[in-house]
Amino acid sequence: MINKDLIKDFLIEEFDFPSEEQILGACEIELRVDKQTKSSLNLSFGSGRMNKTGRYQRRPWLEVELSASASEINNEFYPKSELISPNRKTKKGSFKAYLKYLNNYYCLEMKVHADNGKNISSRSGGRAALGLIIKGKLIEKKCLNFGDLITLETLKNYGRNTIEFHKLSSENYILKF
Repeated sequence: MINKDLIKDFLIEEFDFPSEEQILGACEIELRVDKQTKSSLNLSFGSGRMNKTGRYQRRPWLEVELSASASEINNEFYPKSELISPNRKTKKGSFKAYLKYLNNYYCLEMKVHADNGKNISSRSGGRAALGLIIKGKLIEKKCLNFGDLITLETLKNYGRNTIEFHKLSSENYILKF
């Protein structure tokens, strides 16, 4: 089962959770699991990460990153990022994400990265912190078993195939899934 200790350091009090009245706008990121069977929410099923010896090592099942389309990136409420070099398309940015999970409140440090800033993942706790919350919610609703591939059917059973980013400021968002 999922070890929730991974996110205990990001637990906040309910009164520290931002109010809905502070929301400036929102953007949705579609979870394209049918097109990304070995990436995004299913990173552990891909080729893995190259280790120091040049071999690929499988990623832990909880690791996830969100992959946005060009139209999602161009949404005015998408988390901001900046080019890291004038000769490359790679962008980086950071923000805080406030989330609710199992009647608790969390604040995760997040990062925007990759070409055009298309990927979003948790920085605090590594990619697994956001993965624990997303996959934990799917498991809690009995739409997913630990270790299984997330499919379009999984998301249909859960009742949504998007994650909403509700912008509070350039550095703060409420994430809803």
